[in-house]
Amino acid sequence: MLGESLKETVQQGPETTSVIYTENIRPTDTVVSVGPSASILKDATLLLASSLLSSEGRLYIADPLSPQNTQTYAELQARIGGVVTGIGNVERILAEIAELQRLGMNLQTPEWLGETSAAQNIPLPDQSVDVVSDHNTSVFLAARASMDPALRERALREIYTEYDRVLKPGGRLLIQTNKQLLQQTRNFKTDIVKKILQEVGIRVAEKRLEEMIEVPIEAQTAEQLRRVEDDNNSTVRFIGRKVIQGLGTPRLLFDQPDHWSPDLYLGVK
Repeated sequence: MLGESLKETVQQGPETTSVIYTENIRPTDTVVSVGPSASILKDATLLLASSLLSSEGRLYIADPLSPQNTQTYAELQARIGGVVTGIGNVERILAEIAELQRLGMNLQTPEWLGETSAAQNIPLPDQSVDVVSDHNTSVFLAARASMDPALRERALREIYTEYDRVLKPGGRLLIQTNKQLLQQTRNFKTDIVKKILQEVGIRVAEKRLEEMIEVPIEAQTAEQLRRVEDDNNSTVRFIGRKVIQGLGTPRLLFDQPDHWSPDLYLGVK
């Protein structure tokens, strides 16, 4: 486990996102997903976290936007302070979770932290969270900031200080991104991510991932998903989802991620 052996070097071979999440999210954990995509069907990390939690676990979403929110980015920034997350669609995510639950998937229902929540503002008590999941969020926000390296560093420090505040001692942080893409398109020097994490008190290792995500499902659920596959009105139609039967437990496979993120910063407080 991460807390027992945190290596400072990049591993030789890639692991899968599913393995990393399964190793670091326990059934009774409190987990915060920061700035998930507009749909769990595009970014399956929230769905994966939901599937790993028992009824005793808690899953929160920190993101200011929902269909009910009519404010612009500028208005959100003025109210919350600084740059904010903003591509989420909380209502759609909750609807997708509910439909998959109706189809038989054992999922923990996420709780939205409200329209003032963001990467820089997680309205939960100090040291109350076991895992923070950040899939392309903090680096996306910093990459949107001014090209001034000082401003980018300030944005990341604000976010990672907030992560450190809410994480329990021994809490885990999962940050996925694509370092090559950031460096090529945004001139983003990704070594500052590790530097700032360590400065705020989070030890960090770097890993290389295969983005493929597999979520175990029941046989009855697999059959239900096949039935809705051709239903144009179903919310569970999405790119990259396949129901795999095989010889063992059926699983929901995501092999065409919306945001390819092969680089992982795996942190522990």
